Amino acid sequence: APACSGVLVWLAMPEFALTSVIWVALIPLLLVMAACTSNRQYLLAGYIYGIVYAALCVKWITVVPDFPLAGYVAMVAWIAIFPALFSLLLGIVWRTTGWQLWLVAPPLWVVFEYLRVNLPVAPSPLALLGHVFYEYPPMLQIASIASSYGPGFLVVLVNAALAEAVLRVYAYRNGELLQKPVGRLWGPVGLALTVTVSSVAWGVMQLPKTGSEAESVMTVAAVQANIPQAMKWQRDRRSEILDRHNDLTRKVVEKNTDLVVWPETAIPGDLKRTIFIRNYVGELAADLSVPLLVGSAAGDKDGSGAERTFKVTNSAFLVDTQGEIVDEYHKLKLLPFAEQVPFGEEFPWPAWMTPAERSFTPGDGIHLLRLPTASIGVVICWENLFPQLFRRFTDAGATFMVNMTNEAWFEDSEGGYYLLASSVFRAVENGVALLRVANTGVSALIDPHGNILQRITDQQGNDLMVSGVLNVDVPFPLRPTFYRRYGDVFALACLAATIMMLVYSRVPVSYTHL
Repeated sequence: APACSGVLVWLAMPEFALTSVIWVALIPLLLVMAACTSNRQYLLAGYIYGIVYAALCVKWITVVPDFPLAGYVAMVAWIAIFPALFSLLLGIVWRTTGWQLWLVAPPLWVVFEYLRVNLPVAPSPLALLGHVFYEYPPMLQIASIASSYGPGFLVVLVNAALAEAVLRVYAYRNGELLQKPVGRLWGPVGLALTVTVSSVAWGVMQLPKTGSEAESVMTVAAVQANIPQAMKWQRDRRSEILDRHNDLTRKVVEKNTDLVVWPETAIPGDLKRTIFIRNYVGELAADLSVPLLVGSAAGDKDGSGAERTFKVTNSAFLVDTQGEIVDEYHKLKLLPFAEQVPFGEEFPWPAWMTPAERSFTPGDGIHLLRLPTASIGVVICWENLFPQLFRRFTDAGATFMVNMTNEAWFEDSEGGYYLLASSVFRAVENGVALLRVANTGVSALIDPHGNILQRITDQQGNDLMVSGVLNVDVPFPLRPTFYRRYGDVFALACLAATIMMLVYSRVPVSYTHL
């Protein structure tokens, strides 16, 4: 049964998008927990669910060339720890207090999703429960208050109320309850449904009226060149890669285009240090009289004398209409074991976990790229998966956000859709438009309400492993949202509630599960 819950949650995720399944997906896990009699059983039930859920939801990582099977197993085992701990603490509180599932489970779930996202080492922010709603804007709007934890809270609330109802019906039929459990059965279910429906109704009220047009900040073009990962760093293919971006850029630029954006590491080399590449990109921007925002690795010397080192950054560069680099942003949150080895000097990680020949250096801090009409926040690669990091850009005054990414690693797997789902939540949380520019897709414009307005596709409608361009009018940001002003207040409130529940559960009380 816990494995069944893992499969059902996976079916609701972006790969199959059977969203309605999520409202009952956790019931098998919760019903099994009702039969558990020890902490070990609670832990095992949650871990079985976590293994199945994680194995299915991150299996697309195995398409990365030379990605070790051991790495996949380690990732699955790590992610599974969080639902296992959720199950253990839920069982402890439930068993020792007799409180109903629908009261205990939702805040506990939020706490462990919050920990998954915000751990300083090996965070795992993909495939959160709320991400199943990324294509349903009315349900998304609660994220402007509670991030993706809000929809997840509602999902667990409904599942727990329904599971509690099933347990009470079963207990009555087996003579464990003397009276029909009508009030205690339908009360929690009715409350859960009322809260959820109210949230959706409020979400509908937040959406712009059909036919209304938002004013635009500027017109931005996105270029998706579809460069295979095996080709990206071949020195003898540099001209071909640049020419492909050049051709697409000239194709998309119109008289009113204010900016052209290329993906993460679109430049096949170092834009600042390789004269040939720097002149090529500068001449293109000058010829078109349009600024270019391009992704490139960048190297620079750091320090002096015997202490001098050579640092490499994953960066975004703004090239003006004179062909000069006028601004730059360096990626802050590096990908563990790919761009940077955590505690690399202190801990001897196995070689299969550290394939990178050189560790990248993180940037110095939040930095917006300035144009006359807008301040642009750039997040690179997986930085868009972290709500608090993204929020720092909007808090600094970003007019809109750009996510530059290279997902050629994942080919045409479902990985791009999991990453797109996270991008949708970042836009809603902060009330800003987000332009996602990917090497192989999915490149898309997301408005401040989470609507995916446009995406790059081929004639058959495919949006992965295709080349193309997009010329979009970027909407103005909304008024600062609750989340943008106060951050993870909701998640922290759930943490406080969890601590109080755990403290209370240490007090001996008489109880019954039912």
